[in-house]
Amino acid sequence: MMSEQSPTKKSEINWNLIAKLLVIGLILIFFIQLKNMPETTWSFLIFEFTWPTWLVLLVTFLLGAFFGRDVWVWIVSKFRKPSA
Repeated sequence: MMSEQSPTKKSEINWNLIAKLLVIGLILIFFIQLKNMPETTWSFLIFEFTWPTWLVLLVTFLLGAFFGRDVWVWIVSKFRKPSA
């Protein structure tokens, strides 16, 4: 059976898309401003390396975006009650 949801109208504003574009725009502005910062020495566990601040933050952001949702879904699925 088909659900009885009304089809999306062409004139409706897609707020989800607008929010995503706004976040991407703000992130781009943030990273453009960080390009002028000097390189910083970073320490991670036993490693020490010198990278530009914007590059470390970009890598951190991408890893968080890539793994964040999947890890959260996995955690939630472990505590979800099985449906009967």
